Amino acid sequence: IATKYGPSHPFLLDAGNYRVKLSLGSASIEDVFTVTAGEIRNQVLTLGAGTLELSAVYSAGGEVVDSRTAFHVLKPGSAGSEPTWVSTQYNPMSSFSLPAGKYLVRFELDIARAEQEVEVKTGMLNRVTINADAGFMVVTAPGANVLEVRKGAKSLTGEHAWISTDYAPSINKAAN
Repeated sequence: IATKYGPSHPFLLDAGNYRVKLSLGSASIEDVFTVTAGEIRNQVLTLGAGTLELSAVYSAGGEVVDSRTAFHVLKPGSAGSEPTWVSTQYNPMSSFSLPAGKYLVRFELDIARAEQEVEVKTGMLNRVTINADAGFMVVTAPGANVLEVRKGAKSLTGEHAWISTDYAPSINKAAN
């Protein structure tokens, strides 16, 4: 019938059955209710959500990562299954409104990657700092126009697995 934004809004409704949905970020709840003629009804919904605020440091006790970040929030899968994507943000300080529960956070910065399990509690601001356990890889190759980064250890096939390619004579990237 209508959509309104904010924490509380009155609606004038005809008598009948209705469904209301409350959403904030990735959290939502639905409820069904009935309005009778002449009734003033106060329908209260509890979202059961919290806020997950994410930041990252290059190393334990080290400098805060302040650019080029990606935080991916995933819902852990059941035994043997992959986690399910929930949301992604690209800010060095990212904030997610999520239903209470356990999540897996994947952090990316250049070719550095880190994962951490987190828990969001209802009605709470849950601040988490991810340790990227990363440094910087600086390579300069005058005259080169392609630089390829591969893993140092060989795979079972005897190959060094590809990580990234840059079309420039130098690179300066966070890596782990």
